[in-house]
Amino acid sequence: MQKVSPHVIVPTSAALDRCRRANAVKGMDTIEPFLLAPDHAIRVFRPYFADDPLPGATAHIIAQAILNALKGYRHRFLYAEILNEVPKELRAEYIELLKVVVPILHAQGLRVAGPSWGTGDYELEDWLAFRAAGWCGMDAIAVHCYWANEGFTPWHALRWLRFWEPGDPPILITECGRDILKHEVPDTPDNPEGVSGAGGWKLDGLSSEEYVAELVQYDKELQKHVFVLSAHVFTGGATSRWINYETDGLNMPPVEPIQPIQEEEEPMVDYIDMPGAVLCPEAIYREVEHIGVQYGVPHLLILALGYTESTWDPEATNKNEDETIDWGFLQINDYWWPVFKVQMYDNLSYNLAFGCDIMLKRYHQSQDWYDAVKPWTTRDRAWALYQQWAEMPEISPETLEARIVFLEEEVRQKNAAIAQALAHAQAIVAGLTATDSNDLRGV
Repeated sequence: MQKVSPHVIVPTSAALDRCRRANAVKGMDTIEPFLLAPDHAIRVFRPYFADDPLPGATAHIIAQAILNALKGYRHRFLYAEILNEVPKELRAEYIELLKVVVPILHAQGLRVAGPSWGTGDYELEDWLAFRAAGWCGMDAIAVHCYWANEGFTPWHALRWLRFWEPGDPPILITECGRDILKHEVPDTPDNPEGVSGAGGWKLDGLSSEEYVAELVQYDKELQKHVFVLSAHVFTGGATSRWINYETDGLNMPPVEPIQPIQEEEEPMVDYIDMPGAVLCPEAIYREVEHIGVQYGVPHLLILALGYTESTWDPEATNKNEDETIDWGFLQINDYWWPVFKVQMYDNLSYNLAFGCDIMLKRYHQSQDWYDAVKPWTTRDRAWALYQQWAEMPEISPETLEARIVFLEEEVRQKNAAIAQALAHAQAIVAGLTATDSNDLRGV
């Protein structure tokens, strides 16, 4: 697995062992997982407040409590959550509090994640309110994503996918797994709130193998969306209730490290002809074609945009006047992707996938592929190039076979003409030889 990672409440030996190999770790009121995690791993810290501090406590008191709990620990990929599952009725108050807390934590060298919405507890109006507030300066959007017997629905486990847009901070799923969910199934007299699930995978009657398979499938779903940084599932249960959620002792699959694709030792030598005498490296063309099919984005549009943005250079960079940097094949600005700059720079697949996310979100809103590439400054040149390439006739198997027959006939005719000319030349040479012999006899 790559993105589904441990959420440590009780630092058991099994939990800490997983932290040593994880791409991301979360600790609640403990920094022990962070001390063991690989350097590249994301770290999420959640402070525990016994009583809901909102309303009542000031922003400075909350910020100081978080700093005290961290005991001076810092890391470039350390995110601090603020409050957990604040009711939507207190949304305005929470936004105002975050506007004060976030700068305090930034000044102390921390990234901040929030609002830490509960599963299904946020609507479009909540998302838009935080977007209008500039996400209060937060570095990641923290959400909880549980599921039950209905799988990964857009109402719970994938709810964020309905609202996230390019320009929003990346997503941190700070809690996930199986839980009790309301309004997951149609309401009935026997089940008036549409409840699904019993509260944890053990109470749902799953075997450990079945639950691990679900976590693997959720991880695969998250890997489709590069703006999702990680998702955290409980390790050891802190109370009798949470024992039904814990994953200590499960046979979890190996972690797939998130790292740049290594450069090939040999340079790419195979090319594909594009109109206008443009040669596209075949390896790049095939990868773009693959990602385009996966995301449902025309691969020729991706190629056109990559050509006008970076001339198909996966390692291209451009520093802007505002000190941000555009990275890679599609020149993704690091304002949108502040964490995995190395991947965005060095990993063609990450760069393409993130660009396709941007295009697909816009296309779903407008049903217009030109609108889909509007965020890019070279959109007009890219669109003109795409239209030119899109007009290329498709070569069907029947057309290709007919072309082969035509060429074979052309070669046959040329060979026949060559043979005829050769015979004629041989006859001329034979005649000249005979004439020369007669002349010699007459001398």
